[in-house]
Amino acid sequence: MKGIFSIIASAAIAVAATSCSSNEWTIKGSIEGGEGHLLSLEAASASGWYCLDTLTLKSDNFNFSHPAPAYPDIYRLTIEGKSVYFAVDSIETVKLTSSLDKFGSEYTIEGNDASALIAEVDKKVAAVAVAKGEQAVATDEALKRELAQMIVANPSGLAAYYIINKKVGGTAIFSPLVKSDLRVIGAVANAYSEKRPNDPRTDYLKALYLSNRAAQSNIVNSDTLTVAQTHIFEISLPDVNGKNVSLVETASKGNVVLLNFTAMTADESPAFNVELNKIYSEYHSRGFEIYQVSVDDNEYAWRKAAKNLPWVSVYAGLNNSKCLVEYNVNVIPALYVIDRNGEIAERITDISKIKATVAKYL
Repeated sequence: MKGIFSIIASAAIAVAATSCSSNEWTIKGSIEGGEGHLLSLEAASASGWYCLDTLTLKSDNFNFSHPAPAYPDIYRLTIEGKSVYFAVDSIETVKLTSSLDKFGSEYTIEGNDASALIAEVDKKVAAVAVAKGEQAVATDEALKRELAQMIVANPSGLAAYYIINKKVGGTAIFSPLVKSDLRVIGAVANAYSEKRPNDPRTDYLKALYLSNRAAQSNIVNSDTLTVAQTHIFEISLPDVNGKNVSLVETASKGNVVLLNFTAMTADESPAFNVELNKIYSEYHSRGFEIYQVSVDDNEYAWRKAAKNLPWVSVYAGLNNSKCLVEYNVNVIPALYVIDRNGEIAERITDISKIKATVAKYL
């Protein structure tokens, strides 16, 4: 759990560049029954996919190499109108195994985590499309929850970017015209802005989010991505006694509430809670409350750490992504001040300013 106070999850893809003599990446593998067929390696541009290289297979095996991209990118292999998408971080080798008749639907891919995640996304989407039809994919709540969980795990990753741009039958799974979908897009835009400021995709994501945000009545129209809404979203999760505690109810009592997403098992957590306790002890009598949401993956460890805390402490775990997506949580700790009117007044990005920020609203 060490490092979770910096970011919930990271791609953690290390490339040993010193061991490679060529500044190229490679994708290779085999396509059973592919001999004699044309295989295309394609890249994406603002206007669509374009061909980087082609190969008429002389056997089932293939091998493409290409100069390393300036930034991690997504590519695809296409044969007989069917495609497999994969990611390239730098100069790694990606391996693909499939067959001609099942290309794009049944395959194995290895070489980096992002490619494996993209393959998982496509298999989940394909399963829903086969079972319910392509038009049902964008409205399948179970699927979208699963995909949102994948985004929350690493919102600045290529898989997150791939998901929010994924279309089935011409329809986007996450549409910027749908409020809940736009919040997911906002989470990715915010993460890219923070973690990948120079990535060419960042400006696109920010423009996609901001251009659609003004149409949403419950979203603040400003030039920042830090707080995407003023009205709070409900969170109702179990405390250490197993009783669900409502954020809306907590905020409706006229208190100033500090909403904190945290991880009790992080190395920095004890010291962080000591500082919170100082603020809580000083301001609680003046109408100050803390609603702390833990995203620990170990419920027992959370319960042990939270049992003596004087404020509201509830457990979400890493698999409960709904509240994380709604509040654009990609960095831990995440802190929001909810004012006495029950609305988000401010997001605190500098933890050294928690006390001063809270004091403004008391």
